[in-house]
Amino acid sequence: VAGWEVKLRNREELQHLRSRRVYGGDAVTLFDGSGTLATGTVDGWDTRWTEVEIGLERVWVVPHTRPWVGKATVAVAMPRGRGRSDAVMEKLTELGVDEIVLVRAERSVAVPGKKKMRDVVDVDDDDEDAEEGRPVSGKWARWRRMAVAACKQSMRARIPEIPRKAITVDELAARLQRDAGHVAAYVASGRGQSLLHQTQYGSRQPRSSNFLLAVGPEGGFTAAEEASLVDSGATPVHLGQARLRVDTAAVVGASILLLAMEPRSQDET
Repeated sequence: VAGWEVKLRNREELQHLRSRRVYGGDAVTLFDGSGTLATGTVDGWDTRWTEVEIGLERVWVVPHTRPWVGKATVAVAMPRGRGRSDAVMEKLTELGVDEIVLVRAERSVAVPGKKKMRDVVDVDDDDEDAEEGRPVSGKWARWRRMAVAACKQSMRARIPEIPRKAITVDELAARLQRDAGHVAAYVASGRGQSLLHQTQYGSRQPRSSNFLLAVGPEGGFTAAEEASLVDSGATPVHLGQARLRVDTAAVVGASILLLAMEPRSQDET
């Protein structure tokens, strides 16, 4: 609420302010990850940088990252290697994807949901799930921290949804069937038209609707898996002539769809 004073004690938040050389009287912008933004001024801080006081001047809610479009979802079979899976989370967040769904496919080499993903680790007291006493996997918690950092970098007000549990291709197909008519769904494939052509000239325009892009593992979805997704309403598309890695394909596909959803000026129509 405007006129209130808030105190920041989270280590990450304080480190961010300190690294930006923010001091008394400087203006700052805060966000809660759910669309609420607030501007204020730093009123004071202790010498050890363990607490900063900020006086709020304006508070407002951002309706949506993209007011002209619904929900943007990318369902991806994570690639092998911590750095590459982290890059998927970071870049999709920066682009503005609303939900990042982890998929277990037949050819998956990194399978979220197995032992390493289910391990329970200690989390900081400021982690929202720690306060609720729920177990949080180390990998999921790291991805969420990366998403928060990516939101700050891209000036985004909403943190994307990252479900803890990976789903199978059959479960993804069932979801597409439930959402039929409400979601423009695409599956990255070696066949079909290019995604760019589909979004510009195809009959299934994603503009002003929700979209879901499914990206398979290294080696792609099997023929049976792809057929299941297509039968459930997804359109097979390719992302160009080059053979892309999983992390690259997810970012390229999401970029094309998000750009296609932006409103066109009169000069472009």
